[in-house]
Amino acid sequence: RDERGCLATDHVEVLVHVPHAAARTVVIIAIVAILLATHFVGVVVWAGFYVLMEMVPNIGAAMYFSVGSYTTLGSEGIKLYGRWRGFGGFEAMTAMLMFGWSTAVLASIVQKLQSTDDN
Repeated sequence: RDERGCLATDHVEVLVHVPHAAARTVVIIAIVAILLATHFVGVVVWAGFYVLMEMVPNIGAAMYFSVGSYTTLGSEGIKLYGRWRGFGGFEAMTAMLMFGWSTAVLASIVQKLQSTDDN
């Protein structure tokens, strides 16, 4: 809920009444851009954590490691040692949850947009 007590889905209700296909396409592109930005913020937060905890030598290495872990691709040449070894896997796990959440949000919005076509 936001400061007015509205759920995020309440704002979507306004968007689903957009009348033209081109406008609906713009809405979907905007939602995807917001979701991608959210994922990027997640990568930056993890990279900041890695630097603050001195797990990696610099922000460049932290971003490289974080992107690799977040996408479950892995990053060659950068490894966490000692008590920090599992954090790459933990980041990958949280990223999978975030990707699932993004998919659910996007599917819900597309479904609402399509249901207004039927009316």
